Amino acid sequence: MKTKNIFLSIITLMFFTSTSLFGQFNIRGGLNLAKISSSDKSIELKSNPGIQLGFGYELDLGSNLSFRPSLLYSQKGAKVSENNMTSNSRTNYLELPMDVHIRFGDADDNRLGIYAGPYVGFLLSATTDDANVKDLYKSTEYGFNAGLTYDIYMITVGLNYGAGLSNVADDTDIGDIEIKNQNLSLIGIFNF
Repeated sequence: MKTKNIFLSIITLMFFTSTSLFGQFNIRGGLNLAKISSSDKSIELKSNPGIQLGFGYELDLGSNLSFRPSLLYSQKGAKVSENNMTSNSRTNYLELPMDVHIRFGDADDNRLGIYAGPYVGFLLSATTDDANVKDLYKSTEYGFNAGLTYDIYMITVGLNYGAGLSNVADDTDIGDIEIKNQNLSLIGIFNF
């Protein structure tokens, strides 16, 4: 809980102190094609679509370089098949990605960009076939994002890949299974 408060304080401070600097706020939404990887190879895991919604701030660090912290609601999970039974696993996170964004071309034109950076996620809820299983997951996860963007006037469209680096399974409840989130997102960002 202390870690969560520290990260929320840092992100809030960045939003309010950076408004006087050159940058812009944005609203972000998209489709997550989420999946988990598991050390238990007897389980078949498939993608589980979800949504991603939130807001952010893009702080310009130069003509083609920026820092983009965001605060996102992100649905993850997987469709799990084991012993001829299929279940729907859904985890909902409050995520704080902190990406460095590089764009190619003139700022007045449509332009291509790439970005990468770490993220931390705080588990809000977890269900399997509508049953609460939050106690089977760790409350915090971290990972790394990378993606491509294309700017069209005030709108940015992009493709994001998020690789979970931490084991999200609570070992005390599940046993010695390692589970990591993987997420491919189609995103749209409205800059204002």
